[in-house]
Amino acid sequence: MIALKELNYDDIGYLRENYPINLDLDMECPIFTYVFFDEENIVGYSQLQVVKNEIKLSDFQCDKRSENLRLFYLKATGLKAFNLGYQYILNENNIYPGMAEKIILDELFKGNCNDSRA
Repeated sequence: MIALKELNYDDIGYLRENYPINLDLDMECPIFTYVFFDEENIVGYSQLQVVKNEIKLSDFQCDKRSENLRLFYLKATGLKAFNLGYQYILNENNIYPGMAEKIILDELFKGNCNDSRA
């Protein structure tokens, strides 16, 4: 089973050992971290950072997986932003290659996770 879960204490050590993750606290621009699982194994993470009234994809790391699986994790991350009340995610610095600088969530959710188009 593949899943996206919020970061918990038990995952921090593994992420620090295996990924270039930034877990610094910033109260002015909070960062939400989500962990990608495939079965019981961590396969990556994403981070959303709130800057003023916008949310941006500040990091997205996924072990070498198919583009469809990477898209699934991006959609799951987008759903977290949508649940926080945002209509789009900023993709500044091309954190998720191949996507626009502003990822419109309604457009991201079109199709299904087997569709390589966003």
